[in-house]
Amino acid sequence: MPCIVAMFVQVETASAVITEAMLSTSCLAAVACSNSGHDSSASSISISIMPALERLLCCCAGHLTQGISLYSDLLAELQPGVCSGLYAELLVKKADAQRQQGQFSAALQDLDCAMAWEPESADCLRLRALVYRESGNYTQSFMEFQKLGKLMPDNAEVFEELQQAAQLCLDSRQQALRAMGTEQATLGTLHWD
Repeated sequence: MPCIVAMFVQVETASAVITEAMLSTSCLAAVACSNSGHDSSASSISISIMPALERLLCCCAGHLTQGISLYSDLLAELQPGVCSGLYAELLVKKADAQRQQGQFSAALQDLDCAMAWEPESADCLRLRALVYRESGNYTQSFMEFQKLGKLMPDNAEVFEELQQAAQLCLDSRQQALRAMGTEQATLGTLHWD
């Protein structure tokens, strides 16, 4: 019985921390976005939001469904035209939580939206490539890593990811060709019998 009580207290504590982080983030975001005439002010306030967002992300790590919901709520409060960088960053974080839950289509929709606001976001391109890879679309993953490589040509980690994506793409195509060959050989055998 004490284990159940301890678990309940931990869940309640995590919920309280998430709620606190969400409220402070929401208040800062409201201030940042209400100042539409001064984009530089919005940018500086957006920077001060990031510690609260990071805290929110850490709290939500074990509660991805709740985290996705909280990101959605926060995104609904923001004015993307004023806070485009913050809006895109929140979309990327929400998409990462969706990816971790295997919600690849939803993640790609949010990443597409983020790319519309921040077309050269390295974090967004990298996450798109990972989503495509994890969903088994190796060709698209390779293409996203190529875009990232053009954006960050001197980054060794990106180059390594691009090589891995190319290998996965090649392996996938070879496996498909072998499967086609086996299928054709089977059909040929059936035809001659």
